[in-house]
This record gives sequence, structure tokens and C-alpha cells, in this order.
Amino acid sequence: MEITPGSKEDIGQRRVCKLWTNFAKYGNPTPFKEPLLNITWEPTDKSLRYLAIGDTLRMESDPDKDTMNFWDEILPFSPLPSKL
Repeated sequence: MEITPGSKEDIGQRRVCKLWTNFAKYGNPTPFKEPLLNITWEPTDKSLRYLAIGDTLRMESDPDKDTMNFWDEILPFSPLPSKL
């Protein structure tokens, strides 16, 4: 399959390749600002920040927030002991 230069696929492929090569070379996927990436990948913390890769790159947090809220809500009804 041929990828058209400048297409979403081309830009996405170049972004992911650049993130990986930057990480291999510098130990940081976004060591400096550049037009292709235009973001700083922040380290994660308790809010579980991550880089969402789509039409744009953006930092988000709590990737499974809805799922975790569901389990937190039903945990008190569990017949299992609270400490396993």
C-alpha cells in the first residue's frame, strides 16, 4: 500500500518514528520542540498521564477512568475479603 505524502497516515507514521528515534537517541521522545511533534511528553505520575496519538498529539490522563470508577463502585459489594 502506498502512503500519500502529507496524508494522515504519512504524518502519523513520521510522528511515531520520530518519537521512537528521539527516545532511542536522547532517552526522551520529545527532547525539544519541533513542528512535526509540537508537544512535550510529560512524565507520568499518580494521574497516569499519557500521550494520546491521533490526528493531533496531546497529553491526557487516567486512560481507564470510567472502567476504574465502575470497579471502585462495585468493590464494596464483593463477598471476598477486602485484603487479599
